[in-house]
Amino acid sequence: MTINVLITILTNSNCELLEVSFKSVIKAIEIFNTNYCNIDINNNTNKIIFTPVIIVNSKNNLYYNEVIIHFSKIYASLNLTVPIEIIETLSNGKPGKGHNSEINYFRTHSKYDWYFPLDGDDILCPYAFWQLADFIINNTYINDNIINNTTKNTIDILFHTGLDKIVYEPQLSSTLITKGVYIKTLEDINVYTEFYNYYKNPFDSKVTEIGVPGRICLMNRRAANSIDPLIEWDEDAYMLDDYNPFLAAFMHSLNNNLNIAIHCNRYIYIYNMLNNTNATSTFVDMYNKDMDHLTNEETRFHKSIEKYSFVKNKWHMLKDIPYITLPEHSIYKNLLAYKNIYITETLIQYYFNNHIKELENLYKEAKWSTYITHSKLLLERYPELLLVRQKLWFRMNLGVAYIKNIPPNIAIARAEWNLALKDSIHDVDNNDLKELITKNLLLSSTDISDAVSIISI
Repeated sequence: MTINVLITILTNSNCELLEVSFKSVIKAIEIFNTNYCNIDINNNTNKIIFTPVIIVNSKNNLYYNEVIIHFSKIYASLNLTVPIEIIETLSNGKPGKGHNSEINYFRTHSKYDWYFPLDGDDILCPYAFWQLADFIINNTYINDNIINNTTKNTIDILFHTGLDKIVYEPQLSSTLITKGVYIKTLEDINVYTEFYNYYKNPFDSKVTEIGVPGRICLMNRRAANSIDPLIEWDEDAYMLDDYNPFLAAFMHSLNNNLNIAIHCNRYIYIYNMLNNTNATSTFVDMYNKDMDHLTNEETRFHKSIEKYSFVKNKWHMLKDIPYITLPEHSIYKNLLAYKNIYITETLIQYYFNNHIKELENLYKEAKWSTYITHSKLLLERYPELLLVRQKLWFRMNLGVAYIKNIPPNIAIARAEWNLALKDSIHDVDNNDLKELITKNLLLSSTDISDAVSIISI
């Protein structure tokens, strides 16, 4: 038996970040295809096919063509055997509209048995699908018949909770990945008393005090076509648009119309909070400038969840939702270190490269004050990612920026210059480069600008 899983990757801007997300999906599919052994149920050998589809939902009319052109250039490098399907859907500029376009695509393409949504600025762990495969096979509906004849144990929707979140500032339960980037997780929430206590009742709380107890990880066709109210996102929301799907599913489970479960596995989904253009960050900026935005969103949110009021007095039953522990494999003991390396090599490397490009542009445009601020930010977050020649180029140009920005501060500039050179000389094997460093140590501060042009990365 073949089980088809649709992976939708939603994007509204930023082709380069979308590429990082898409490549993480391809990586996860490749690892699954290489490592996963088929499960036999009722003497049937089961095969899972994962199909990624990019859904462009943007107010920018040019973005769809930008995605098409961008992915046509990288297609060959991905060694794909089938074309990348990229579709465009109508946008209202808010995230809920885009998410509904994903689930509507699933509803109208009956060949798929399961639906896995991913935002185009987030990434998957490489072993994501390997870990979900047993769940998918054991909970698959084919023509509304359950393959293992265990109705009461079959799950229609699996939610993520405690998603790993990549952040710049340390938070409770966060772990350092690089010097200035942290990963936050709710890994320790593994009993539902803790889970229930962590998430406040949304009917009695402010929007700034609540988090969504679960985001959809996997949904089957029965759940997608469920009775009213449909499981859909709030299309008018700036934030918390994904609270409605959870409330709808929770209500259906309380009414015994759907079976839902939650997992808190650390090796599936990585939520990218480094992206300061995401919907939540954009909205926070809006209400920091004008509190009316927050007041209006508060009113709108509570109005939108009124149709789920059946849940209000049953919030304590959150603790009764089944908690799924995904199957463990021997390789898991090495996954945490591997995952952190993978995050650094993909998502964090992407932002590091952007910082370097931005610094190059600022230097060319002679925006010295901004260059200094941006340089300090890069040193705080990613110093260990700088190569030797990059360190030289970076710190020497920083010295120039100090001179150009505040001419009297030659001493500061000279200090930055010499610090870069002295720290770097011990790491350099190339004799020509060592000679260049030694020469520049003898330069006067007025010669710094001319010397910088010699260094090339």
